[in-house]
Amino acid sequence: RKEDAAGRAEAAALHVDKALALDVPLDECGQSRLDAPLLRLKRRLALRLDIYSGAPESPTDRALVLLDRARGAASAVKAQLCTQVQELLAEAEPGQESDAPGDSQLKRERTLLWAELMKAAWQERLRPVARASAERVLAIPLETEPLVEVEVARRQAEARLVLAETFVAEAEELAAAPDDGGTGAAVMRQESLREIEAGIELGLALRDDDIVYNGCVCLWNYNEALLLAETLEPLRSSLRVAARAMAATDQAVLARDTPLVELACA
Repeated sequence: RKEDAAGRAEAAALHVDKALALDVPLDECGQSRLDAPLLRLKRRLALRLDIYSGAPESPTDRALVLLDRARGAASAVKAQLCTQVQELLAEAEPGQESDAPGDSQLKRERTLLWAELMKAAWQERLRPVARASAERVLAIPLETEPLVEVEVARRQAEARLVLAETFVAEAEELAAAPDDGGTGAAVMRQESLREIEAGIELGLALRDDDIVYNGCVCLWNYNEALLLAETLEPLRSSLRVAARAMAATDQAVLARDTPLVELACA
């Protein structure tokens, strides 16, 4: 099995090298939009090949192997693997592994691993693991503008929306609890709105229409009852953020999505 995985990683690395050699038009900053994700993938594949060539030693290496295994696992096994990955990545946090030169890059690689764990855990609705992973993704500071650190900033936008979904799920549980009285549920829904706003704002800073649309779709889906009842006061701040962001996106795409148009007009 390890040999098969190594073979696939080697084949993928060859395709990445071919993609990097393509003559792709440069953006206004003089860079190819493909370079950042491809170089990140190249580093990840090189790490996988190092791991497959011998027993993984560091917690980060072991976490990567378990994440690969979790992708094709059944739900019960995936839940167990996600918990193990969380423990390994927590062990690999700064101060647990060496502080040799290049650790800044290692920390960012771990952030991307936390993002992968966050998505894998939330697919199984493992709320504590998904929320803790999202918070780890958001904990790494952006040292420059989001447009310069696109990959990390994009993962942080995803983390905002995952956090929002976990808060909505908790709000629904609290609303069904007889002893809550609606107070805890209302607090969780406000937390969800704040995370959606932050995700949309980050998408706007990244000039990434998909992130903006995803945030606006979350705002619509999780507050549809309030919107249809025209109970807009709890949503007013979030609606302003969404309308301003949608005004800066591709209007042709927006016009084809009726719920988003209705949201913009709310």
